[in-house]
Amino acid sequence: MNWMARQIEVRENDLQKAVSDLSQSRQHIGEQNKYLTAVNAELLATQQQLEQRTTELEEACRNMQVMAMTDPLTSIANRRCFFETMERNFAALMCNCRPISLLILDIDRFKMINDTYGHQAGDKVLLELAEIIQNNTREGDLAARIGGEEYALLLPDTSLQEAKVVAGRIRAIVQER
Repeated sequence: MNWMARQIEVRENDLQKAVSDLSQSRQHIGEQNKYLTAVNAELLATQQQLEQRTTELEEACRNMQVMAMTDPLTSIANRRCFFETMERNFAALMCNCRPISLLILDIDRFKMINDTYGHQAGDKVLLELAEIIQNNTREGDLAARIGGEEYALLLPDTSLQEAKVVAGRIRAIVQER
């Protein structure tokens, strides 16, 4: 019986050691779980910050693209936008034998306006002309300020006669003011 008692005692000690090891492992796993949960929370917060920053940068990029193609005073297309658009549209329209018209508009004696009434008055004139041009274009037309007091109006699918009508209408409105 002594032998059997010894075997039971050995098995009991083995079980107690296994229970102790299991308890320590469970405690270690619990600590690791807490650590990983904290790291995961940090990663989620960092991911949210990165997503927010990405959204902000994408918005800033879109704004910069708009700024790069827009005249800051008149808020219509600038020279760069105009020539890039004209280059794209011209080839496409010519390949399809569709008409395209181009109007170049200039403010006569603009330097005199600036010299006599000041640059604020000159800016107001530039803004007014841009508004007149914009209000007399169709969707698909492109109005742009291409120089100091020079504007261009690209009229796809517009014949010479139709372009003359647009030019006459703009001129009449300008003369009224």
